Amino acid sequence: SLTVFPNLSSRLLPIFQAAIQRAIASSQPAAALQLLQFVCDTLCHLDINCAQTIWKQFHDWISSATLPTPLKSTILRLLPKLVKSNSKLFDRVANTMGRILHEMDSTKESTVPNLEIRVAIAANITDFCDEFPDQSAESYVGIIQTFLQDNNPVVKSCAIYSLHHLCQAGNLDYQMTLKVLKKQLQNALENVYDFLPQEPEVLHAL
Repeated sequence: SLTVFPNLSSRLLPIFQAAIQRAIASSQPAAALQLLQFVCDTLCHLDINCAQTIWKQFHDWISSATLPTPLKSTILRLLPKLVKSNSKLFDRVANTMGRILHEMDSTKESTVPNLEIRVAIAANITDFCDEFPDQSAESYVGIIQTFLQDNNPVVKSCAIYSLHHLCQAGNLDYQMTLKVLKKQLQNALENVYDFLPQEPEVLHAL
């Protein structure tokens, strides 16, 4: 049992990496995702060295121009689990997600694949603000403010939830955050009737 002998995780990881590569190469995303989930939930959880090792592979996959977007966005959503297993990966993950957003913004294209990636990153930032508020306050506040202006309601609601976590942890001033929300959401908090133009996802987050 891996729980009894957690050191076996590092020995098993190359086997799973090879299996994931085969699944991706043979266009079997469901199989690849199942293997990826096991690696993150079990191997990396039991051995922080596995998280360090698989991160290098994750970085290559999410940086690939040929990997299908649904698979890439799912791999992105697994990053919080890696960081939770090995907190030393926080800065590397933050830098990588920031680079991806910068590259997408520089193309000025509002494509469906770009939206999937933005949603995945926005959800990740919400998770990080919940689990690592101190580091997230330093790394993500600028991105969160940008997401508040996003046209997609899911991205916008993730930004609001992120601010909630940072305020709850004492990393942001609540009154100041309200002022930012009023400005970014066109004073939606001034009057209850002003909530009506907001999307359901945004209303729920508020």
